[in-house]
Amino acid sequence: MPALKQLTMEERQTLLDVTERLIEVDQRFKPFEFVLVTILEKHLAKTSGQIKPVRFRTLDAVLPEIRLLLSTLARSGSAAKVQADAAFARAILNFTPANMAPAAEAACTMEGLRNALDRLALLSPLLKRPIIQVCADCVLHDGLLQPEEGELLRAVAERLDCPMPPLVA
Repeated sequence: MPALKQLTMEERQTLLDVTERLIEVDQRFKPFEFVLVTILEKHLAKTSGQIKPVRFRTLDAVLPEIRLLLSTLARSGSAAKVQADAAFARAILNFTPANMAPAAEAACTMEGLRNALDRLALLSPLLKRPIIQVCADCVLHDGLLQPEEGELLRAVAERLDCPMPPLVA
């Protein structure tokens, strides 16, 4: 990262643009690619280092984004739909007492997740911690931490500008 930070702003933007185009070529969502783009944007984008204003002071205002985030995380470490649905159902209960179905698989894209996390980043800092903690619980629902789950959780923590929780199954 120190070497990349020596690039001019124009070169940084070109690097970010080319990276995104390469990732989009196969039209498949891969957690590693999402993490890579997240880290590059955090450290190299024009907006890196800027503090985001608080826009939301309740979790109800961002419940659709939380739903998409938890749906994506639940699917990332579960081969079976039943297992992913169970992980989602357990995690979403932290935010709403109502039964809520996971977001459609077609909605769980890199762009969808990025947009959801950008809105969640506008939450009050005290509300971000419970989201990260529930995300960690979601990826550990089966007692195992798959590499994809860990990568996605790290990207979520980066995008929300929160510390990564200790992961103990």
